[in-house]
Amino acid sequence: MLLSVRLFPPALFYEFFKDFYSEAIIVENTKKYNALLYLAACASAEFLAKISLSPFKEVKVPVQSQPGFAKGIADGQKSLQRKE
Repeated sequence: MLLSVRLFPPALFYEFFKDFYSEAIIVENTKKYNALLYLAACASAEFLAKISLSPFKEVKVPVQSQPGFAKGIADGQKSLQRKE
């Protein structure tokens, strides 16, 4: 389950940016700059995926490293909010 949650945002963002960048450049240039288009879409998708998954990683580290911190991600989020 966790793997699918980690892989879904990059895949979703990649498809969005691939279409977005394809429409942003002239259709005739799409084939010419195909590799650059995919590279830009991939980089943009990874950037947004890292930002969208950072709250989960912030909770995951204390949950795994501090015994008794929380039982899971949802409980860990509440514990983290109480501390701050």
